[in-house]
Amino acid sequence: MRIMFGELVYLPVLWFTYQSVKNLHNLKMLSLVIWLWGVYLFFSFAATKMQAYTIIAAPALFIITAHAYESFKGYAEQYIKYKWLLLALAYGFILLPIHYSIERIKPLDTSSREMSWANKLKEIAKSSLNNKHTVLVNCNYPVEAMFYTNCIAYDLMPAEQQVKELELKGYKIVVMQPL
Repeated sequence: MRIMFGELVYLPVLWFTYQSVKNLHNLKMLSLVIWLWGVYLFFSFAATKMQAYTIIAAPALFIITAHAYESFKGYAEQYIKYKWLLLALAYGFILLPIHYSIERIKPLDTSSREMSWANKLKEIAKSSLNNKHTVLVNCNYPVEAMFYTNCIAYDLMPAEQQVKELELKGYKIVVMQPL
């Protein structure tokens, strides 16, 4: 949960859970807690574990975090002695997930966009090999290769007999170097 929603996500969740248990008559708060904890408990016992399953609880978590943010800002006005701590926590609820998102996405990093395999496939697309009678074998990215080129692509190396059969049918076999 912290990887997707920030390091401080547990604090608003625990605080909100405590507040809703303390005020059981507030059905809105209680429904958010049941929504969040129900999804996490259900998928904790599921056989397959994927982060995408928890996206079902994300709206509840966002509402809980926003409520905690507003409440902690209000507490900062009431408790002057702890004002900076409460404000730091409140802003941390919002800023840390933004920071981790930017760090994970790396929008200013161009090196990942200029992948050597993509450049190699673009070169093939511009060459005379770019036709439906070319078979790329030992290709690390066969789906992407078929996207960039008109060639057929496989990630495995065919047996010699298969290569001979393909060549007899008029196909040109190109063995890709691993990247």
